[in-house]
Amino acid sequence: MNAMSIVAFGALLFAFFGVLAYNSLSGMEKVTYEPPYYFVKGDSIAYVNAFCFVFLFSMLFFGMGAPAAMAIEGAKYAILFSILPLYDLLFVIPELLAMLAASKLGEGVMADWSGEGNIYGYWNEGVRLLLMGIAALVILIVAKPFVLPLIGMA
Repeated sequence: MNAMSIVAFGALLFAFFGVLAYNSLSGMEKVTYEPPYYFVKGDSIAYVNAFCFVFLFSMLFFGMGAPAAMAIEGAKYAILFSILPLYDLLFVIPELLAMLAASKLGEGVMADWSGEGNIYGYWNEGVRLLLMGIAALVILIVAKPFVLPLIGMA
């Protein structure tokens, strides 16, 4: 994990807990939020869009866009925390894997550009992380209709 991934994870946590704390204050106007992509509560396409957004936005500037992407997602999850089932918070796992894949690929591009390495040295791990993220996303989407009734959230 490179430094940008750690910063991105910190941005996710900071945005999530910051917005959650601010929205819990009484007498303050609540923070509202509309993601920069299609998102409707409970729609499977919305989770695919969020995954693609995190991956593509994290690829900006050779992986340097990851903190901004994760801050956006942290704010989204904090605002939706009160209306989403807790199961939906698990969709942050594929997004984290997408961010890690994009950061790894960006790190490889920078190493190749500076002459310190080759992108193909980073390619295997980046693609592996991306495929793990896609697999986790598919599993969460497929399992959702079966798990929610079991935990009483259908």
